[in-house]
Amino acid sequence: MFRKAFRYRLYPNKEQQAGLAVQFGHARFVYNWALATRNAHYREHGTDIGYYALKRMMTDLKRQPDHVWLKEADSQVLQAKVEDLDRAFANFFNKRARYPRFKKRRGHQSVRWPQRFKFDGDRVYLPKVGWVKIVLHRPLEAYLVEPGSPAFLRLGSSLESRWVLSTR
Repeated sequence: MFRKAFRYRLYPNKEQQAGLAVQFGHARFVYNWALATRNAHYREHGTDIGYYALKRMMTDLKRQPDHVWLKEADSQVLQAKVEDLDRAFANFFNKRARYPRFKKRRGHQSVRWPQRFKFDGDRVYLPKVGWVKIVLHRPLEAYLVEPGSPAFLRLGSSLESRWVLSTR
């Protein structure tokens, strides 16, 4: 089965932009933390640490008193970043990409919601952000609206503060 991908512009207000900044910042922190943890584990033990072990370690990290602020971000966004890092390493070992690098605050950023998002007319619900205005320049496909669909949303932001939502 082929899935179509669509891109739509988002127009968040100031409060929603602050919520999205939390999602981006916390996801970037988790990605960089997971990369540093993976590098340190390889240096110490000479073996790789798996995706599921990193996810469990991230859950423990969120429970530590000095990292409680990670609970402000959606848990699935953070888990998706660990999955993105795992995919980056798979691409590196299959000679499709360079070695994964640490993410910077400036430049293009993206987060992914694998589930729990909803569409309602000209709005989309993003967990821990709320209902955000979206411009649907083409109609949504039926599988995006039906509950339980395996589609995901990826939200990207550029230096020009353009918010683009990709669906698949």
